[in-house]
Amino acid sequence: MIKTMKLFKHEAKEVVRVRIAKDGYVPRYITLSGTTQDEFLGMCRVLFRDVEPQHAGEKVTNIQARRAVGRQNLEAESYSFRGFDPDQAYDVIINEINRRSQNKAL
Repeated sequence: MIKTMKLFKHEAKEVVRVRIAKDGYVPRYITLSGTTQDEFLGMCRVLFRDVEPQHAGEKVTNIQARRAVGRQNLEAESYSFRGFDPDQAYDVIINEINRRSQNKAL
């Protein structure tokens, strides 16, 4: 007996798409799941809060976090600070995410 055949439908997950940009630099991108824009940008505010006073006069680095479901981009929020280029900010963020993941695994 043949079972009923069905087409597979991929269910889109909600993710946070991150763009890290600064004039004159190539932007960096990260896609995150299991978090919200507010949680992610809150983490960024803590990570970069002490950087800005040391870099007065530099161009602004902008971190944009956008909710997305499948291919549909939804609303975005951003956080800006002076200092770190996109590569440096990317490394700081990835290291913090990895550190938090390791702490949860313990």
